[in-house]
Amino acid sequence: MLKQRLITAAVLILIAFAAIFGLSSSQLSILFAAIALAGAWEWGRLIGLERPLAKLAYLILLILLLYAGWTLSEIPVLVTNLLIATAVVWVVIIAAIVRYRGESGVTVVTRLFHAVAGLWLLSSTWLALLLIHRGQFSPVVDETLPSGALSLLYMLTLIWVADSGAYFSGRRFGKNRLARYVSPGKTLEGAFGALLAVSIWALLGAYLFGLNIEQGLLLVVVSLITALFSIAGDLYESLLKRRIGLKDSGQLLPGHGGVLDRIDSLLAAAPIFLLGLSLLGGKW
Repeated sequence: MLKQRLITAAVLILIAFAAIFGLSSSQLSILFAAIALAGAWEWGRLIGLERPLAKLAYLILLILLLYAGWTLSEIPVLVTNLLIATAVVWVVIIAAIVRYRGESGVTVVTRLFHAVAGLWLLSSTWLALLLIHRGQFSPVVDETLPSGALSLLYMLTLIWVADSGAYFSGRRFGKNRLARYVSPGKTLEGAFGALLAVSIWALLGAYLFGLNIEQGLLLVVVSLITALFSIAGDLYESLLKRRIGLKDSGQLLPGHGGVLDRIDSLLAAAPIFLLGLSLLGGKW
C-alpha cells in the first residue's frame, strides 16, 4: 500500500509541475474544472446523493458556477468579496467541526447545507487556482520569474509541507487530539509541527521571491493562516466521511482514495491564500 501510495504521489507531482509550467491559465482552468467535477461527483456520494440523476444535476450546477466565475474573474473587487464570503463559509464549517460529536447519517438539513457548501467551495477553489496562476496579486516581485506559476507552485508546496510537518511531528510528539470525534489521529502537536514547517518554508519563499523584510513577514502570516485553514479542509472531509461511514471519498487514485482525499486541504487553502494576497496586494 505504501509503495502504491508513493508511486501515485510521484505521478501526481510530475503532472502538477508539467501543468503549472507547461499550460496557459486558460488551459489549466479546464484541467482544474475536470478535477472539480470529479470532486463534485464524490461529494454527492458523501452527502447521500445516491441517484445518478441527482449527482448529474449537482455537476450541472457546478458547471454553471464555474462559468459564472470565469465571467466575473476579471473584476478584482468582486473577486475579493467572493473570497471574503468563502472565508465566512469556512468559519461556519469550522464551527460545525467543533460542534460535531460523532453523529452519523445525513438529514435533509445537513444534506442541503453540505451540498451548498460543496458547490461553493469547489467553485471558489477553481477560481482561486485560476487567478493565482494568472499572477493576480502575486507576491513574486522579481520580474524575471514566472510569477503566476511560481505563486501556484508555492501554495501547493505549502500544503505538502504542512501535511508533512503535521505527520512527522504528530508521530513523534502527538499526545493531545485536535478533533477527536472527527479525526482521532490528528493532534495539536502535529498542527504545531505543520505551522513550524510552514514558517520555515515561507521564509525560504520570501527569499526566493526577492521580498524585503516587511514583505517576507507578511508572506509568513498569509502562509500560516493558509496552513491553519488547510487543516480545517482536511477535517471537514473527514467529518463528511464519518457521517456516512466511508473510509475514502472514492477509489480513483490508487493508494490515496478519491479526488477529494487529495484536494480536501486545497479547498480551504487556495481561496484563503488568494484572499491574503489580494488584501495585501499593495504591499508586494
